[in-house]
Amino acid sequence: MNILIFTIAFTLGFMLKMIIDTQVISKAKAKIKYVDTLKRKSYSKGYEAGLTYGRECVKR
Repeated sequence: MNILIFTIAFTLGFMLKMIIDTQVISKAKAKIKYVDTLKRKSYSKGYEAGLTYGRECVKR
């Protein structure tokens, strides 16, 4: 009887962990896509992710 309860608890815990991990991974992928979009927009403006834009303004 104890083995059955342990097995059910372990299985439910493992499934819950997998669901949480999947959600965390999907949120991380969404954030990576957002950052890539920001970089793409800044590159299209010629700013190189905003890093060289500040240096060019100081030189002028």
